[in-house]
Amino acid sequence: MELAKLDTREHAIFLSVSDEATVGLRDIDMALLEALGLKTDLRGQYRCSYAAALYDSRVREDFSPEGLATLTGTAGSLSYEVVSGGYPTMDEAHILLDGMDYMRRGRKEKARRARCSACMSPGTILW
Repeated sequence: MELAKLDTREHAIFLSVSDEATVGLRDIDMALLEALGLKTDLRGQYRCSYAAALYDSRVREDFSPEGLATLTGTAGSLSYEVVSGGYPTMDEAHILLDGMDYMRRGRKEKARRARCSACMSPGTILW
């Protein structure tokens, strides 16, 4: 997986996980996320909300079993807002970078400029 090769001193990674997205989460996936510095164990957290931003060797996480998980800030010159909402919040989720939404919705929709799940400009990975 490409994420395993990334260094957050040089790349920014934004994650928005909601609702049933954790159903297929395997131990190897969780180990990868832990290797990136994430602390929240999402295994068994069905229909939850989780947002993460990793950049400049920083790790920011927000988790909610029932409400919205939201992170806002700047990574270098890039402004971001990561929102995750599980089933109780009507599946609201987005990843806004400089005001543009890069979140893929549904199984058939393609994210803007897909690389992993989605990607924009060198150094910014959305997953």
